[in-house]
Amino acid sequence: MIKKDDPDYILEEYRGHIIASHKNNVPEKSTDNLIITYRKEDFPEYGYIVGLDDSKMSGRRKAFPHNMDDAKGYIDWLERKPEIEIDGTKYLFDINQLALVEKDRPEERKLFFDEMKDYGTHYEFVYNRNSKRLDAERTENGIDAYITGKHSFAIITVPRMGDIDPTGMSSKYNCSLDYIRQNSDLDIMIKEAYDMRVNKGMLPTIEIEEHTFYVDLRMDKLRPKDDFLSNGIGFSQIEDYFNDTTEKYVIPYNPQKKELGEIDYETITKIPKDLVVVEIPSEIKMDPIGWNRLHGFDLKDGLRETGLQMNFTAKQAKWEDIYVPQKIKENLAQLKREKQQNKPIKTSQHQQSKKGRKM
Repeated sequence: MIKKDDPDYILEEYRGHIIASHKNNVPEKSTDNLIITYRKEDFPEYGYIVGLDDSKMSGRRKAFPHNMDDAKGYIDWLERKPEIEIDGTKYLFDINQLALVEKDRPEERKLFFDEMKDYGTHYEFVYNRNSKRLDAERTENGIDAYITGKHSFAIITVPRMGDIDPTGMSSKYNCSLDYIRQNSDLDIMIKEAYDMRVNKGMLPTIEIEEHTFYVDLRMDKLRPKDDFLSNGIGFSQIEDYFNDTTEKYVIPYNPQKKELGEIDYETITKIPKDLVVVEIPSEIKMDPIGWNRLHGFDLKDGLRETGLQMNFTAKQAKWEDIYVPQKIKENLAQLKREKQQNKPIKTSQHQQSKKGRKM
């Protein structure tokens, strides 16, 4: 196996790949003669053989530019974006964004597959011919023929992604081309995660402040890995911290206890030093299969909307997101008012002496 710091190889990065070519004298027909390309994230475990590097000079092997160019040409072919025409406009399939991007204006006009209606064998969406954009509302609710003709809208049908770019989908989702041909885009995209979650019974995980938690819906909590003294984070504990707009939890978290941080909003006067604020996806986002199983639904129900992944990372959030600075300001103002109200009334020295004489 080639190592990252292997002195016997010339390594060059190109379009998210690493090209490896042996630079020393090696026996004929040795595997070291091969030019190998790797996806950057797969190096050095998985690579693609491009061809033999047979360039020699004075008995020593050298990776001449044309050999590297062969590898780059292969990568260009591998990374090419398939083209599809919609209502006279050319779009390229971007497998990283899972979108069709306009060839001439890629940053301005994009048609995302998750906004289209997925029928398994193909996708449909309502296309605005004037703006050349997908109309999400009409795609969701549908339109009649009168609206279609009068307002320059068109109902567009496009092939599934597995038909548009079978090689790219095979590489991205680690599936055979036969599997790509025989299955829907949804099954292709969730294949690996579905196997781990359903067939192998693995629980999804989330990293919170560099500690791993299991998403355990049966126990109704995020259960910390390898820490049996912690109670974890119960979903019933944090329901008041759920944001209906973002569909995420934003909670105070105690990294030492690996539990929900306790805050008394009625008395808090300063930011707790032992707590941080983190953002956590909803239960149905982190474990849609567990959610479906718990509520008696089909295991794949709703996966087109939620997606399926096995690993998450909690994001840092702000104290303002859970209204702590605002409450601190209110509580300090209230304490100041109470202090002023309870302050004893002072009389002047003149008044005191006058009263004394009168008595």
